[in-house]
Amino acid sequence: MPEFVRVARLSDIPPGTMKAVKAHGKEILVANVDGDAYAIGDRCPHLRFRLHNGELNGTVVTCPGHGAGFDVADGGVCNWVTHPAWYKLLMDATFPGILKRGVPSYPTRVEGDDVYVEV
Repeated sequence: MPEFVRVARLSDIPPGTMKAVKAHGKEILVANVDGDAYAIGDRCPHLRFRLHNGELNGTVVTCPGHGAGFDVADGGVCNWVTHPAWYKLLMDATFPGILKRGVPSYPTRVEGDDVYVEV
């Protein structure tokens, strides 16, 4: 049964940044977007790169490996592999849209300075 687990202090994650945490054995990325906390899986479903090592622009985190983008609000795919160009062509030809899956998304809540994620 899912439960909310304290994973971080919001003050340790400045707006526009991310932090890798673990909760119940799950690797989770917690992002602070304008004071709101969001949580998604921390591994790109493509080649398992750690997303917290990527860049956060608004609500989109870009995978450091091949440039795929995921929305931290819901884990959805915003863009697929972007580089190198030959690899993008291969991935577009190999993976139909339905297989370009996002990452898990986890409900969050903030109580005071504590960030909780439901896992």
